[in-house]
Amino acid sequence: MSVVNLREKSILAKVVYYGPPLGGKTTSLQHVHHVMDPERRTNLISLNTDRDRTLFFDFLPLNLGRIGDFSLRIQGFTVPGQVKYLLTRRYVLRGADAVVFVADSRESQRESNLASLRDLRENLGVNGLEWGSVPLVLAYNKRDEPDAMPAEAMDRELNERGVPRFETVATEGRGVFEAFTAASSSMVDSICTQYRISGGREAAEAVRACLDRIRKAAPPRRTADAKAGSVVMVESAGAAAGQELSTEQLLERALATNMRVAELLAEVQEARTALQARVDELQALSRASSAAASTLDEDRVVAAVIEGAATALRVQHASILLRDAADGALRERGVHGFLYDPLVSGNAAASGALDGLLAATGPARIDEDGPPGVLAAIRAREPTVRIAIAAPLRVRDEARGLLLVYFTATAADPGPPTVRFLSALASAASVALENARLHGTLERFNRELEAKVAERTRELERALQELRQLDQMKEDFLSTMSHELMTPLAGIRSSVEILLNYPDTDPKEQSEFLRGIQHESVRLTARLQDILDLSALDAGRVRLSRKPMAPRELVQQAIERTRPAFEERGVRLNFWPQTGLPKVPCDARWLGRALDHLLENAAKFSPLKGEVDATVEKDGAGVRISVRDRGPGIPPGERDSLFDRFKQIGQVLTDKNPGIGAGLPLARRVLELHGGEIGLDGGPGRGTVAWVRLPAG
Repeated sequence: MSVVNLREKSILAKVVYYGPPLGGKTTSLQHVHHVMDPERRTNLISLNTDRDRTLFFDFLPLNLGRIGDFSLRIQGFTVPGQVKYLLTRRYVLRGADAVVFVADSRESQRESNLASLRDLRENLGVNGLEWGSVPLVLAYNKRDEPDAMPAEAMDRELNERGVPRFETVATEGRGVFEAFTAASSSMVDSICTQYRISGGREAAEAVRACLDRIRKAAPPRRTADAKAGSVVMVESAGAAAGQELSTEQLLERALATNMRVAELLAEVQEARTALQARVDELQALSRASSAAASTLDEDRVVAAVIEGAATALRVQHASILLRDAADGALRERGVHGFLYDPLVSGNAAASGALDGLLAATGPARIDEDGPPGVLAAIRAREPTVRIAIAAPLRVRDEARGLLLVYFTATAADPGPPTVRFLSALASAASVALENARLHGTLERFNRELEAKVAERTRELERALQELRQLDQMKEDFLSTMSHELMTPLAGIRSSVEILLNYPDTDPKEQSEFLRGIQHESVRLTARLQDILDLSALDAGRVRLSRKPMAPRELVQQAIERTRPAFEERGVRLNFWPQTGLPKVPCDARWLGRALDHLLENAAKFSPLKGEVDATVEKDGAGVRISVRDRGPGIPPGERDSLFDRFKQIGQVLTDKNPGIGAGLPLARRVLELHGGEIGLDGGPGRGTVAWVRLPAG
């Protein structure tokens, strides 16, 4: 019967391997030990008689997770098959929670199997166990022998209860662990029923799933493993001289003594293993803490902590998640054993538990018992994970992240010492990461300060350059304006002085002087109006009044307004409008001003008695207006600069054409307000093409 320890919340259950002599019981249990403990961290313990050293008992404690609030451990036993060890078999069967009956499949052992099965039934009764209630699994061993009986025939003779049966070859491990899994699962279900623990079926399935994962993860078995193994021999103690005890009493006392010695030896070995694990953890904690404290680089701190956890706990999977300073979300900072951490990488089902894990005051266990759905969500990404522990990384009561360790089927079940170790490691990691963060913040501040100083220096240099450009623009503007304004003023003044000083001048000459004054006044007014209009456009004070207009009509009106400029230089203007053009929404006054400047420039830069071509044509979904002259053309490098305010080609006092350089800038601003474009094509010696593109309404 299983032993329940209420203080430690543990259940110790007992599985007995029973069967005829040399049927494969011991070899089967040795294979189970190989699968459960491939690293040989525990020993099989053999108790032998004092006369023939026949192996008759093996002791194997296994930890298989939990049943409700209780942890589950299983002890595996074999009994001697020889008839002379009847009392031994009875004693070993005492308190059995499940039995694996290992039958010899050879035809020659038929009677031996039947006798052993009858013996099992009788000995269970002697121990107060009912034949029909004790979980039983049949293992038909030695299926590789040439005279092996058919499994159906063995069922008819041995399987009267209709229990699960398996065909096994113990020397190869075939079917052995599957039989052990079935026995353990049935035993867990029976224990839950016996002690009224809820969830018996679920616990049985969990144990089965756990054992299946262990079996799949176990390394291949070598032939030598069937004969060798980690086996510790314990000798029987004989009766003291003069004792008047019956043979049965002596044997029972010897068996009790040997079993107690075996249990104590197993406890010592387990304590030694646990102590060594704690030493390894402390060493790993020391190494990880030293490595983390010796650097201010966050990457190295993370790597040292993860490596320390994986090494100390002998696991392959761990990670560190840290809060993002921008949005506060947890993101992977370092991952070991996985490509991505299964708790955050696109795992919406698991990510909801992160807040709860962060709020915990210490490491939290993630297993079948909770938090609800988290382990299932993790297994959806990483099916091998059995248990996970999340230790919060806290600095001054503020959660900065999580240290996560994942235990797969092959890893040992983490207990309280593991939790304490992870808590200490998380504390050391939190301090080291905070130091690294502060150092990183200081470094970033220094870099940002240097960058800001450099940027401010560049801004000052740009501002200085702009001031120089503005100063040059001012000089150009003053030079241009003084020339363009003083020239008409000088003409006006000289004409007025002549009229005043010579009042008897011929009326015809007086009319010429007056027309000159009028012409120069109009010219001066136009220059000033351009400056005022350009200033209004740049300041955003102009509001367009748009109406649909025919492009041909717009150009014809501009031609009429600028005709005097063409006639003054004897330039012929050719107009080539395309028919069927769509109307354009525009402010006729302002768009007309822009077209006037393009035509006046063409007349101004054309040779005397030259020609200018004006065209209007469809351009995609819009309209294109082009004005082409036969003048000297514009160097490609100076085209864009002509759209700058008051910019002209040539020297002010020598070869510059009339104008203040406000026409093209004004035209560009007007076209921008209309959602259109303006540009200059051509080159030196090929004339200039000024074009405008307008969207159709």
